[in-house]
Amino acid sequence: MKKLKGLLVAFVAAFIVLGSWTMVFSEMKTHVVKKGETLWGIAHQNWGSGMLWTKIAEENKISDPKKLQIGKNLNIPSVEKIQVKNHNTSPYGAVAKKGNPKVLEAIDQTFYTDSEKTEFKKVILESDPERITIKKGDKADCVSDKDGVYCNDDGYQFEWNKVSELSAYRWNVKLETKECNIDVVDICGNFVSECETKPIEKTEEPQEETKIKLTVPKVPKFLKVPKIFVPTVFEKIACRDYELTVWSGLWYGSKDRARGRFAGIEAMAWNSCWNWGEGIGFYGSISDGNLKEGYHWEEWRFGPQFGLRYLDYYEKADGTILPWGIQNKIRLVGGATKGANNRTDYSMKEYHVFVGPYVEAVAQLNQEIIVGFTAEGWIDIYRTIDSSWSGDLGSNQSSIRFGPFIQIELIKDVLQSRSGISGFWQQWDKQFGIGIFSELRFYETIMAGLYASTTFEDGFVWGPNARWEMWSMVRRIQNSSENDKIFLTERCSDCETIKAYVFH
Repeated sequence: MKKLKGLLVAFVAAFIVLGSWTMVFSEMKTHVVKKGETLWGIAHQNWGSGMLWTKIAEENKISDPKKLQIGKNLNIPSVEKIQVKNHNTSPYGAVAKKGNPKVLEAIDQTFYTDSEKTEFKKVILESDPERITIKKGDKADCVSDKDGVYCNDDGYQFEWNKVSELSAYRWNVKLETKECNIDVVDICGNFVSECETKPIEKTEEPQEETKIKLTVPKVPKFLKVPKIFVPTVFEKIACRDYELTVWSGLWYGSKDRARGRFAGIEAMAWNSCWNWGEGIGFYGSISDGNLKEGYHWEEWRFGPQFGLRYLDYYEKADGTILPWGIQNKIRLVGGATKGANNRTDYSMKEYHVFVGPYVEAVAQLNQEIIVGFTAEGWIDIYRTIDSSWSGDLGSNQSSIRFGPFIQIELIKDVLQSRSGISGFWQQWDKQFGIGIFSELRFYETIMAGLYASTTFEDGFVWGPNARWEMWSMVRRIQNSSENDKIFLTERCSDCETIKAYVFH
């Protein structure tokens, strides 16, 4: 009987231990696979790092990550403290100002309780943050990148490769049992939060202690769950970059009461967002014009374009990371010009083939100022004419325009101004001229401004113009295979994804 009782006690103890171990895993987060999702994306969604996709694969015994079953319920394991190696990765875009919507939006994405979030928002809506310094080795509960906010139960630790500290702004929130910091990193607008539990102060009178000896059963080694090794996170991933620009405008000339209209469209697809990249796209434009003596003309150009560019960053003495880049494009377009004078019998049609080189170099000097230089040319390599005048040989439509510009931020992330000067040469009338332009840029998407130029002999030409640059609407991360991304991160262990916005 005693043996039976002993076996029963041992069985109950084992059941308690096994029940506790099972309970730990029953609280593990789960994720239902949706169409188009990858393990890389699911890992990034949970921890801010696609590099940890192998932990999900191991936990769910997935041998081929490319064959994910839609609707499958995946267990998302917990991971130990994640080291953040790069300090200017994928800016989130928060602004350290009282009531900033991006900061409030970030709080909603954290794992804190609803009552804690309410207290955080109250402080942010009522007060401005104080400048502080985040140092290498500091810890955080939650961090962010351009895609959102990520929180980890064991937290994050800043172990940057290139700097030892970063300037930031902080709201301090004192709760009943915690003291929390809400930070916005100055250089990139990334969100950081951390809470520490306050020590409980006992005010009761000390009582005589009653010592009770407890026997705690040891957990067998085979039931212990090992810590998960976490590699470097926030590495460069494969991506593609897309650009689409539409423009139109009017022009007025002081000589012969000339006037006209123009419009165009340009698109590029680049195979990289970082360092060297090649691109392919198309260019198209149309225009027309009238002179007071009755002459009217229409013109169009259209064809493919090919590009090569280099995007990088440089580090200032204070640790600020700023982008710069240079891109080259070559266009091969066909064109036609049709003209007629309604007061005479003159009419003509010209057909051209152009080679159009384009170069742009841009660098950001600080958080408010960008400078650049552009040069654009058209080389008329072939032309033919069908004219009512037998001796009409047509005109060489070659030209070149070049000059610097400066862009200044007026309202952060909302309004910028860009102005510049240029020189140009027109082969058809063999004249040199100069020009100026100025424009306002709303959200780096809609641009509107004025331009003016003169060739001295033919007076002035001026007019309004507008552009719609939809690059920010169509740019997206390429859905590369997991193996491609792993290969890139292994080959580039100290790379960073910086917002590729230098070519506006």
